[in-house]
Amino acid sequence: MEKTYIAQKSSEYYQDLQKYIQNSKEQSKLVFNFLDKNNIEAQRYYLCGDGACDKPFSEEDKKDISLSIIPTDEDKEKLNKQLCKPDQYDLCSFKKNSKIGKEFAQYCIDNKIIINLLKPRIGDYFESKSPNNLSLGGYRLSQFEMEDKLYVKLDSHKINEETKTPKGFLEIKLSEFYKKLEEFENAR
Repeated sequence: MEKTYIAQKSSEYYQDLQKYIQNSKEQSKLVFNFLDKNNIEAQRYYLCGDGACDKPFSEEDKKDISLSIIPTDEDKEKLNKQLCKPDQYDLCSFKKNSKIGKEFAQYCIDNKIIINLLKPRIGDYFESKSPNNLSLGGYRLSQFEMEDKLYVKLDSHKINEETKTPKGFLEIKLSEFYKKLEEFENAR
């Protein structure tokens, strides 16, 4: 069953999604500031660590922070002793005991960078008494933001009459969703 909605700014999902987007932009800005200060040319990175999600790591978690980059040829030349071999995605992690690896871990602690960002899962916002509910996954999601409104389409066999529409979600017709989607794509 397909259902379409407008997730209003007042909805918990919309607010959590905006928080995730803001945290992601902040993380990216701080990581690229660090790379620039260290004359690292890489334009793509991957950041992870064994620690809390959606909040900065503490001093004792510092050793678990891992930064990987897709190095340019110049980066490979300059940093070859500090980088691990590339993985299947051409990402090279900085060795934990390397100068850059240690400096970056401390930089994350000092700047309270959120390492592990979790994007909100829309299924977690829908309630159902049915054991076959959306929080367990099993849905397709399409969403876009236009004119300060978040348009959402959910497609799942788990949506039924017991599925409660979350607070702040307005159900709309499928035709309205597709009309706005076409406008959105044409404006790009």
